[in-house]
Amino acid sequence: MNNIFLFFLFLNSFFSFSQNLSIGKYCTPAIAESDIICIDILKNNYFKFEHSGCLGIQSYGTGKYEINNWKLTLHFDNTQTKKVNKIHIQNTIEKNKDSIVLIFILKDIRNNPIEGVNIFTKTSFQNRKGWMTDKKGTCTIQKLKNNQTEKYEISFLGYEPLAIDLSSNSNKTISIILFEIQPKLISNITKIFYLENITSEINTATIYRFKKVKQ
Repeated sequence: MNNIFLFFLFLNSFFSFSQNLSIGKYCTPAIAESDIICIDILKNNYFKFEHSGCLGIQSYGTGKYEINNWKLTLHFDNTQTKKVNKIHIQNTIEKNKDSIVLIFILKDIRNNPIEGVNIFTKTSFQNRKGWMTDKKGTCTIQKLKNNQTEKYEISFLGYEPLAIDLSSNSNKTISIILFEIQPKLISNITKIFYLENITSEINTATIYRFKKVKQ
């Protein structure tokens, strides 16, 4: 898929076409529950981009912009800062030769247990079954002992989902630290705005409507 997203803007007001936009923050208006997109034009052709929805900031990014041939091009920096859920798996000796026990311990980054985390496998989901952590953030699953590996899907509202492969050949304690959902970092792509007119206020657009909200 092409990493270039096309937006068509109509702009009007106080100054004519130039190689620089007026410094300030331009945002789409908040209409009902619609998303809001803001472009913060900074000095030396730098910009900040932010896309917000009902759950907060969904995506963001920074970089440099240029204007040529009636095109506003946003070049996003190549940056990676996403946090990843932490997993620690400890194997223990099983006393029962026919079955094993998987103990899941789910906590947040402040070391608080997370109650109500959903745990599914492909088989359990098809059978409309699953498991859930208790008040201590713990869930115990007993299974027949075998050498098969199964994928466990772990999810909780507001937190990054997780999938891990576990074998059923031994008892295991799986300690997991879940991170809250992070806004998507826009990195190493280009967005192009095709311009009709450049002004100090962006008040009409084919797809989006922008207005200068901050100098």
